[in-house]
Amino acid sequence: MEISENGAIVETKFGKIRGYRRNGIYTYKGIPYGASTGGKNRFMAPQEPEAWTGVRNALSFGNAAPQGGGLGDPMRPDFSHFSDWFTYDWAEKRYDEDCLSVNVWTPEINNNTKRPVLVWFHGGGFAGGSSIQIEAYIGENLSKIGDVVVVSVTHRLNLFGFLNLGAIGGNKYKDSATAGMQDCVAALKWVNENIASFGGDSGNVTIFGQSGGGAKVSILMAMPAAKGLFHKAVTISGAMLKVASYDSQAEKAHAFLKAAGISPTNIDKIQDIPWQELYRITRADRALGSMVYAPCLDNLHIPRHPFDPSAPPISAGIPMIIGSCTGEQSHSGDNPSLEDITFEELVERIQNGRGGSGLFVGNLAFGNRTKDVIDAYAKVFPEKKPVAIWSLLGGRNSQLKQAELQTANGGAVYNYWFDWATPLYDGRPRAYHNSDLPFWFSTTDVMDTMTGGGDRPRKLAEKMSLALASFARTGDPNHEGIPYWPKYDREQGAVMIWNDVCEVRNDPDREARELADEIRNSNS
Repeated sequence: MEISENGAIVETKFGKIRGYRRNGIYTYKGIPYGASTGGKNRFMAPQEPEAWTGVRNALSFGNAAPQGGGLGDPMRPDFSHFSDWFTYDWAEKRYDEDCLSVNVWTPEINNNTKRPVLVWFHGGGFAGGSSIQIEAYIGENLSKIGDVVVVSVTHRLNLFGFLNLGAIGGNKYKDSATAGMQDCVAALKWVNENIASFGGDSGNVTIFGQSGGGAKVSILMAMPAAKGLFHKAVTISGAMLKVASYDSQAEKAHAFLKAAGISPTNIDKIQDIPWQELYRITRADRALGSMVYAPCLDNLHIPRHPFDPSAPPISAGIPMIIGSCTGEQSHSGDNPSLEDITFEELVERIQNGRGGSGLFVGNLAFGNRTKDVIDAYAKVFPEKKPVAIWSLLGGRNSQLKQAELQTANGGAVYNYWFDWATPLYDGRPRAYHNSDLPFWFSTTDVMDTMTGGGDRPRKLAEKMSLALASFARTGDPNHEGIPYWPKYDREQGAVMIWNDVCEVRNDPDREARELADEIRNSNS
């Protein structure tokens, strides 16, 4: 570790900042790209931060955006199962409306080097998370292994980022429905204007994100204001095809204002109430708490769906990596009794409407043809137990649809499936949602609570992070350490399967997937 009063100083548009150097990588944390979003700026478009004099320390992470799930939250989820605070090492963060900040990791500063830039958008849907949510997101190792500049972004979430007040409060609140996504664009503008001082190439920027972060990447591809601010894109378990409707989000805003005792005639009161009280209103009522405040078609900043009915023309030619995990749902991860379920029991469960719930289950309404679908998937993966086949039934249609549409849009697309099973918790979770995060960032030892640590995950992490860095550099993820990874096309459907032994297969689940889709469509 190297830290000095006079070392690691970089000049940005708004003033000088001081970072530190560790393991050959310069680190800068909590750099403001926007002003506080509280008070008169609440529900408004992001504003530039005030410039400062002297040198500002960029040595600690900034605030997380206001959200719940922490101590004292009446709807804090039960973390008693495998994906609990032990696995992810969640920490109680500082929550504040002064939350628009970026973090930067880079091998060199203040020179004419032009390294590829990777800009990370965190998961947590549109409701929670931050750029410092878990240590898997730390960009130091990815920067060093890939010789790239890594940037991570924190932005507004939930009602503070997506409460559609425009239909109620008029022109003043026209930006409120998509403010959180406008933050993401503002962060990319900061990168465009400042990254050269960090050794990055503003003309070679890749945006990447997982889960909700992948959805944000998808949306950015359809936002006119983001055009030209990035050149490649990666959606990790987060291919989003459509956003919410304007009217549906307006209805949620009406319900919130009613619960808060705010009428349309005194709507400006919403900028004076402490954010904690506003958030508490959403959590005190189960009906309000279940509402999802998300980006919508506001016909201003988001004028069309990201990938429906086609890929966005403004992102024509953008190369992409698109994929997911084979065990996204991981049914037995927190329920060991399901680990040894038989195929007969699985058929019975699904036929009786007990197929599960959640983001990654999909429509499992196969009726009396349930066994046919399960048999089709078991044929593709004969080594997988029934509980693992169960996780595959939700399909990967969104990822493949996005891949097909962007291919038609002129962009080279590379498709993958992450199939590496964690050895922890008796191996039950397998390749579950989030489990690939430490591999993309090469933080498998840091996140040994997810991977077990050691050589086995580290070897795969190096392959995946180098593929990501190669893609950021050239638009092609291939490198010497992996089998040749062809571009995706509908006819062949090439998919890289990440595991201890990596292999490329041509659309291995096509027959099973098409059968499942045919049955779903006939039953709808």
